Amino acid sequence: MKTMNIYAPKGHKVRFVFPENGWRGDIENAEKHLTVGAVYTVVRTEVGSSITYVELAEFPGKTFNSVQFEDVES
Repeated sequence: MKTMNIYAPKGHKVRFVFPENGWRGDIENAEKHLTVGAVYTVVRTEVGSSITYVELAEFPGKTFNSVQFEDVES
C-alpha cells in the first residue's frame, strides 16, 4: 500500500482507494463524501506531526486524511 505524496502540489490528482485507513472520524467523513476509486484534485495539504490532511477541489473547505488516497500517475 502506497499512500499519496503528502507534499502534493495544487492540482495534483489523487484516487480514493483506502476507505478503511485513518481514524474513525476520518472514515465516517470520507464515507459521506467520497467514492471509492474516484479521482480528486488536491487544493492543499496540511502536514502535521502524525497526520496529514488534504483539501480537495471537489469539496471546498473540507479536509480528508491523506492515508486514504494514492497518487494518480500522470
